[in-house]
Amino acid sequence: MFQEMITRDLPSFARERLTEIVPRKQFLKCLKGFPDVCNSVFQGFEVKPQNLSLPMIRTRALKLFEESPEICRMALDLWAGAGAPVLEEIRGQNVGCVREHVVSLGKKWGGAIVVLALAADERKEVRELVPKGAEALRGIPEPSVVSEKAEPAEVDAASESDRQSDDATPVKREIELLKQQMEEARQSLSQAEQRTRSTECQLAEARARLAGREQELDDIHKQVKKMQKALDRSERARVKAEETRDELKKALSKARAALCSPATSEKAPGPKPAASEFTGEQVRVVCEKFAAPHEQGDEIRFRADGLHHALSIKQIVRDISTNHETNVREYARLVDTLKRTDIDKYRALTAALTGSAGRYFVRVLAERLTPAIVDGSNVAHCERDQRGKAKLRAVLSVREELRSGGFFPIWIYVDASLPYQIDDPAGLARLVQLEEIVMVPAGSSADDAISRHARDTGACVVTNDRHIADAVAPLLRLDTIGFVVFNSDVTLRDL
Repeated sequence: MFQEMITRDLPSFARERLTEIVPRKQFLKCLKGFPDVCNSVFQGFEVKPQNLSLPMIRTRALKLFEESPEICRMALDLWAGAGAPVLEEIRGQNVGCVREHVVSLGKKWGGAIVVLALAADERKEVRELVPKGAEALRGIPEPSVVSEKAEPAEVDAASESDRQSDDATPVKREIELLKQQMEEARQSLSQAEQRTRSTECQLAEARARLAGREQELDDIHKQVKKMQKALDRSERARVKAEETRDELKKALSKARAALCSPATSEKAPGPKPAASEFTGEQVRVVCEKFAAPHEQGDEIRFRADGLHHALSIKQIVRDISTNHETNVREYARLVDTLKRTDIDKYRALTAALTGSAGRYFVRVLAERLTPAIVDGSNVAHCERDQRGKAKLRAVLSVREELRSGGFFPIWIYVDASLPYQIDDPAGLARLVQLEEIVMVPAGSSADDAISRHARDTGACVVTNDRHIADAVAPLLRLDTIGFVVFNSDVTLRDL
């Protein structure tokens, strides 16, 4: 602690001289033990012993000695350990002689050197001479000629030139300062270029990784599409199985109705069983329960939550065929209510809808299906009759295939010129009037209407025209389904 106090009392001219004479290699090695301190001293310069002679680094070291007595004491010990002759001369004298001849020692070795030697002495009484001795030794210059042993072994030509530069004119000092600033600027520029190259390398690596991730994402997207197609095929197989089951149920219901009829009971051989009591009203109820859907009328009435409701089979079929989504969603809600309140009427409704077009209408009311848009003009022109006319039957076949695949809504767009090019213009006009087919106005393009509708709804487009969206948005990627038409039989390629 006392040594730190002595180091703290060192005058500034002694600390400044210490920055010049401290052994550089040993001092740099000690500084590296304090990474933050070392970086602050050599900021903008290369960390090497020769740079300790630069005026800017010596200025930073002087400030470090003032702020950290511990490091100042460490530098003083390094200088004392190098074996300066002034130390040997002071150690060879007693305290009284040193006190008496301190001024003469300063004239011989220099005031700053003697102050440092007093502070580095092992004797406490000698170290106590530092404050008073500093006042007496201040301003005493070092002799112009000093023996080789007056400086540590590591003081080289660079330190001599530094001392000469300290005595140089202000212009030379300014030139040297500018050179240092230029050197710092060059080093900063070099570091910035290194950081730029490193950043560019990292950016290239990131781009390569991104390209790999994009490829992986594309592969996953393709796998998802394949799985979706497999799932759709399984769903179609399930729907066909349900249709077969419904047909078997119909046959079973007809057989039961036939068994319950009085005529069958009369023709049965042998004595009448106890079941012959099913006559009159009970027979009528059983027959109504298992009757075919078309025998029960068009409207299903029921009561739920204190309200009366009615479902028209014809209206349901019409709204589904014309893609009225709002009405269809309301029908779906009512059908779900009917299923929970009156299971017999629900079965009658589903049987009637199944008789209209398989299970498609029932499925539309029970599930949310995938929307699709048909390029009607493209489909119609894929097959022509003997007169070269496009076929309306191809458009209807595509719609049936989409229904079998589980699509709703199914919007069909055609050009205004199609009635003059199709084999059945009257049938086309009737479907347009029923709103089952949309005809774009004259002068407009059906391709543009299809592209905009697909972009807004996310629906897939049934077409063989791979450039259908070029007029609207060349970069727009639509989900398209290709097809093949042969003898009015349609096969959807990507379904």
